[in-house]
Amino acid sequence: MYTEKNLKDDLYYISSTYYVKYRLLEDYVFNRINWNTVKTQLSERKNNTEINEVLLQVNHILQKIQQNGGKLDTDPLIEINQLRKSGELQKAYDLILPYVQAHQKDEDAIICFGWVMYDYLKQTENNIDLYCEKLDLFNTNAQLNFYSHNEFMDTLNKSLFWSIRKVAKKSELFANKVFEPFIRLCGNNRNILEKRFILAKEEPDPARLLTQVLREKLNEANYVELMRLIGFDWFDHIDYRCSRFKDEQGAEIEIRPFAERVLNSHAKKMIDKDTLYSESDVNDYISILEREISKNPNYEWLPYYKIKLLIKNNRKQEALNDLTEFARKRSGDFWVWDLLSDVVPDEETFACLCKGLLCKSKPDMLVGLQEKIIPYLLERNLYSNAKFELDTCLKTRENKGWAVPATLKKWENENWYHHAMSVENRDELIKYAKEAEKIIYRTISFTDIFVKHVNMEKCIVNFVYLAESKTMTGLFKSSARSIKEGYFYTNSLEANVVWESNQAYKIKMMEDSKQHNLFRIYGVASGDKEFSLKFIQSGKGYVEKEDRNPFAFVKDDYIPAKLVQQHKLTDGDEIEYEKKKQFNKKKNKWGWTVEKVTSISNFEPF
Repeated sequence: MYTEKNLKDDLYYISSTYYVKYRLLEDYVFNRINWNTVKTQLSERKNNTEINEVLLQVNHILQKIQQNGGKLDTDPLIEINQLRKSGELQKAYDLILPYVQAHQKDEDAIICFGWVMYDYLKQTENNIDLYCEKLDLFNTNAQLNFYSHNEFMDTLNKSLFWSIRKVAKKSELFANKVFEPFIRLCGNNRNILEKRFILAKEEPDPARLLTQVLREKLNEANYVELMRLIGFDWFDHIDYRCSRFKDEQGAEIEIRPFAERVLNSHAKKMIDKDTLYSESDVNDYISILEREISKNPNYEWLPYYKIKLLIKNNRKQEALNDLTEFARKRSGDFWVWDLLSDVVPDEETFACLCKGLLCKSKPDMLVGLQEKIIPYLLERNLYSNAKFELDTCLKTRENKGWAVPATLKKWENENWYHHAMSVENRDELIKYAKEAEKIIYRTISFTDIFVKHVNMEKCIVNFVYLAESKTMTGLFKSSARSIKEGYFYTNSLEANVVWESNQAYKIKMMEDSKQHNLFRIYGVASGDKEFSLKFIQSGKGYVEKEDRNPFAFVKDDYIPAKLVQQHKLTDGDEIEYEKKKQFNKKKNKWGWTVEKVTSISNFEPF
C-alpha cells in the first residue's frame, strides 16, 4: 500500500532535505512537467551531483507508485475519519488501532485515534469504569503531545480535558477513579497548563477548569500527586486577575483571582494535613508563598498562611517577625492574637490571649481562646476571671449544641470554681492587653523625622520625613525618596518626651488607616545631626534682588518679602542666614526658604 499521505511525506522529505520546491517535485511525479524542465530550474542553484541525488530520490517514489499498481491508495486516516463521522465507530476503531500501533510517531495517526476514542469516551461518561477503560486504552497505544504546534492536536487535547472535567464533576468517586488514567494521559507533563499570551483571545481554559474540579474532588493522596505534577509556575496574567459578574439581583460580585484561590487552598490543606507533607514540602511552599506575596501584596491572606506554615515547621522566630507586621494591619481580629500567643516567649503569651478576648467578635468565635486562657488565669490566681470565661464558654457551647470537652467539665467541678465570684466583664484584662500591643510594634524600624512645629496646647507635632516613592521612567519603575509631611499627638506615646521644633528625632510610627498623614508613635530616640541638615542649614552669600520684586534670592534660596523689608536688603548685600526646606504650593515642589538673617554687610557701590 502506498497512499496519498505517503507520497506527501516522501516529497516533503526531499523538498526539506535538498531545498527543492515541493510543487516542482509534485508536478514531475504527476507528469505535469518533464525532467528536463526540473533539471533546468535546479541547475540555477545546484550542481550536477545534487541534481542526480534529487532524481534518485524521486525515482524511488515513482518505483513505489509502480509497485502499488501505478496508483495511490486513499489515506486510511481519511477513511477512518469518514467512518467515525458517519457513526460507524467500531469499524473506525478496528482500522485505526493496528495503524496507530504501527505508526507510533505519526502525529496525524495519534490525532485520528484520539478522536475515535473521544467518541467512545463521550458515550461512557455516566459509566466511570467503562470510561476509565477507554481512556486507558488510548494511553496504552498513544501519547498526547503537549508541546505540539499542531492546531488539530491542541483541539484534541482540549476536547479530552473537557470530557474528563465533565466526568470528574459528577462525584468524588468519579474524580478519583478517572485521576489515574488522567495522569497517564498527561505523561507527568507539567505543560498541560500553558501560560497564555497577553494578547491572546480570552476563552475558558479546559486544563485550568479541569484541575480546579480535581482539586475540589480528589482525596488527599491524589490531590498531593496532582499538585506535584502541575506545580505553581504556570500562573499567567489572566490567573492573577479578579473577575466580576452580576447576580440575579443585579449586585456586582467580585471573584478573587484564580491564582490566589489556588495558593490559599493549597496552604489550608498543608496546614490541616500533617501526614501528607514533609518538612521539605512545607519549606518549598513557603518559598513559593514568599515569591507570590512580593508579586501580589494585595493578596491579604497569603502572609497569614505563610506564618501558619512557618509555625508548622517550628520556624517560630521567622513567624513572629512576619506576624508582627501582619498583626499591625489586623490588630482588631482576635485570631491574630491567638496566633501570636503561639510564637511569642512564654511570658508574653498571657498578654496576647487577653488582647484577643477583648477584640470585638461573636461569642462562638472565642471559645477556643477562652479554653486556652483559663489555665493562665488560674496560674495568676485570677479565679473570678477564669470563672467568667468558663461560664461564658459553656453557655456558648450549650447554645450552639456543641459537645463540652472533658477539661471544661473538670474545671467546673474544682474547688476554685465553687468558691470564686465571677466578674461581670473583661475590664481587668485591659492592662495586660496593653502590654500585648507593644509586641507588634517593637519590631517597627526607626524612621528619621525633622520636627517643623510643636503645638503644646493641642499636643500636636508636625514633622517631615523621607519616604520611598515609585516613579515610571519609560517602561521601567524606579524608586526614589521624597519628602512627606505628617503629624502625631504627643499623648500617643507613653514615654515623656520634650519635643522641640527644628530638631531631628528617630521614631517608630504607623500611619492611621483612616486619617491621612496622622501617625501613632511607638518609640522615640535621638536624631542625627546629618538628617536635620537636610531640612535646616546655615549659609552665607550675596543678595540678588530686582527692584520690581519685593522678594529676593541668595544662592537660589528664597528670601520672603517680609525679611527683605525687615532688614532693608538690597541687591549685592552680603548676609549670613538660616534656611529651611519649605513646600511651594504654586510650584508643587520643595525648596529652601530663608527663615532668619543673622548678619548683614551692606553693599556700597564705588
